[in-house]
Amino acid sequence: MNIMSDKKTPLIRSAMNGGFITGGILVFSSIISYLLPKSALFQILFFIAILSLCIYTITKKYRDKELDGTISFQKSIGFGVLISFFASIIIAFIVYLELTFASPSVIDSLISSVRMQYEKMGISKSQIDATMQILTKLMSPLFMTIVVILFFTFLGFISSLFTSLIVQKEVITFDNKMKDNL
Repeated sequence: MNIMSDKKTPLIRSAMNGGFITGGILVFSSIISYLLPKSALFQILFFIAILSLCIYTITKKYRDKELDGTISFQKSIGFGVLISFFASIIIAFIVYLELTFASPSVIDSLISSVRMQYEKMGISKSQIDATMQILTKLMSPLFMTIVVILFFTFLGFISSLFTSLIVQKEVITFDNKMKDNL
């Protein structure tokens, strides 16, 4: 008998592998999303659906293969958040490369469009200039990368709340049942 075959994959390693797979799927999905309607709400819902499906599938697989078919609600949520955190690192890396090397002008055009909107609203030049200074600092590739990580991790938390309701499966033993009745 091989001792290594009895060893279970640690939660963090499984979440990391699942996160990298999910990140790859989300990056591929972002390419597909260019072909879909451009509504921001639709695209966010599209990514939430894909993220939720990935979290559900990977958590269920982890539950069945590594945890002998049982997982608590809390552990399922934590596992889902870890998956989305690791996926967000992949997405953030791609965003950073995009904003730094492939399309650095995207940030400048976004800032200019905000400036034009403010001018149309009749905001004073000094207020617009002050706002643009702040916006320029906040729209750096590094800051945008951090925002992407936080945003997708938060989406993963929300998705994990719902997927954990489906995936959770705890073993009820006679001892636990007796403790609940006392």
